[in-house]
Amino acid sequence: MKKLFNIFIAFFALLVFQPKLMAQEFLSPENALSIALKNNFDILLAKKEIQIAENSNTFGNAGLLPELELVGGYAASRRDLRQTFVSGNVVNQNDVGTEEFNYALNFGWTIF
Repeated sequence: MKKLFNIFIAFFALLVFQPKLMAQEFLSPENALSIALKNNFDILLAKKEIQIAENSNTFGNAGLLPELELVGGYAASRRDLRQTFVSGNVVNQNDVGTEEFNYALNFGWTIF
């Protein structure tokens, strides 16, 4: 009797869960190729790079607009100097310093 009950439970479970036990659907070569092309990361990256290039295609990025650049710098140094010459003269200078400012204005424009 227990054996018959186990067979009945197995048959009932098979009937209830039968839709979930179906195999996957048939995959044709055309479907496989379309899925592979749709999910290919190299192709997706190439499409994104095309969008970036289209957004960056402006006169300024192409170098057609003029560029004006201001550059500046500052340098300072301090030192103590003590020199003894062969003649016996001694030069002693404390806190000798130099300061240097530099600047430049650059203008560039691509005309061809």
